[in-house]
Amino acid sequence: MTLWRVVFLLSLYGFIDCERLRCAGFWLLAPEFWIINISLENFLVDNGLPALLLLSFCAATVIPLGSEWLVATLIMRGFDVMHVVGVATAGNYLGACTTYLVGLWGAVFFMKKIMGMDEAVLARARMLYRRYGSWSLLLSWLPVIGDPLCLVGGALRINFLLFSLLVIAGKLARYAAIAAVTAAAMP
Repeated sequence: MTLWRVVFLLSLYGFIDCERLRCAGFWLLAPEFWIINISLENFLVDNGLPALLLLSFCAATVIPLGSEWLVATLIMRGFDVMHVVGVATAGNYLGACTTYLVGLWGAVFFMKKIMGMDEAVLARARMLYRRYGSWSLLLSWLPVIGDPLCLVGGALRINFLLFSLLVIAGKLARYAAIAAVTAAAMP
């Protein structure tokens, strides 16, 4: 993670005041970062739950995004915790279903050619399925192995109802934990 991302994340949680940094002329290597990311942040926060649904959906596909910061931000802005967790879980689950369907219909081509997944990542996902079976889908929220787990679940034709229950449980637990930590940290 680069320095500007760390500063940006710290600014989201209120540890760093971005306005003071900009006024002092401290641009952290990339001035366009502040303009683009702060306007994007404002756009996402201003659009609330629909933006969270879209961001959490994209975060569960092969697009490398994170939705946790928006969950925390919306809770800090006074949105209902249950709605925020529900929308984030729904969006993330739908993104995982998209990855499952891609695995179901075009796993080998997609995993190797488009995602550029090497044999090591695929072997790790297959090993988890062999060792723990479909229960490994509870870990589908993890950053590096989550997408391959959903993809391999589709490729191995895991029962969709079982897939749904396990993925929803894992993703709901993650967002509930984030919401609990955020709510506990609020004054």
